[in-house]
Amino acid sequence: MDWYPRTFIGFTDECFLTATGEYEGGVKSFAVGAGSQVISAPVLDPTRAGLLSMDVGNAGRAGFTNTQDAVSADYGPWLFQTAVAFPTASTAAQTFTMVMGFRDTQATAVAVNGVYWRKTGSGNWTFVTVNGGVETTTLTVDPTPGFAQFSRFEIRWNSPTEAQGFIDDILVATHATNIPQFSFCHPAAIYKTNGNQLRSLYIDWYRYTMDLTLNPR
Repeated sequence: MDWYPRTFIGFTDECFLTATGEYEGGVKSFAVGAGSQVISAPVLDPTRAGLLSMDVGNAGRAGFTNTQDAVSADYGPWLFQTAVAFPTASTAAQTFTMVMGFRDTQATAVAVNGVYWRKTGSGNWTFVTVNGGVETTTLTVDPTPGFAQFSRFEIRWNSPTEAQGFIDDILVATHATNIPQFSFCHPAAIYKTNGNQLRSLYIDWYRYTMDLTLNPR
């Protein structure tokens, strides 16, 4: 694991196309369960070519994982950004959860240590800080992004005592509790919890970086 300053940017049209293909920073794709896969996505927006789709069937999961480069609060501030969309909404019959950001696991949608975005079922996006399994959450009042529309999500892990969440450049959450000492960057993932039809999360790009401009020391 490396602690020194570094920046990773992933434009996903050329990356993560196999479960064993590893990209810069130790990030690679994963797909678990029948029908789960990471493949090239149909174009939703002509200005966003080269999308990847994370597809999941019944009780499956798919996304991007990283266990090589740990993120320490003491070595921050840290910035995470991504642009995602989901072509089909979650329903009671076909239910899924989506997550993005700094998390310590890809095995489940719920992290033990992390600073991340989570959307469960048809609910709105929730900003989560969790330390040792104890969460602080902010449920946003806006269901952004809308069906089949891209939105930009951002996390600013400013210090061991502050983390902020932005949607489309608007600050929607600031947390000062249950901020972990360390985590990893798992850029995005989708987890199916009910129904056997494929459901997807599209990703255009992601970036995470140790960004001293957020809170100069």
